[in-house]
Amino acid sequence: AQTSDVRWVAPKISWGPIPTPRSSHYAFEHEGKMYIFGGAFSQPGPNERDCIYSLDSSKFLIFVIFGV
Repeated sequence: AQTSDVRWVAPKISWGPIPTPRSSHYAFEHEGKMYIFGGAFSQPGPNERDCIYSLDSSKFLIFVIFGV
């Protein structure tokens, strides 16, 4: 959507699991992909993970980060 439209548009997801709804998360865009980390989940679900959303292909990738 154009910013001049002053409205939200829900994209159609072409492939991949849709993440569980969340709030208080971090997200940033880099090279055509939106990276979404953390947050508080409003309902329990199988996809309570960090994810990447491809703006070009409308696909989600859920991933798990390991480390200390």
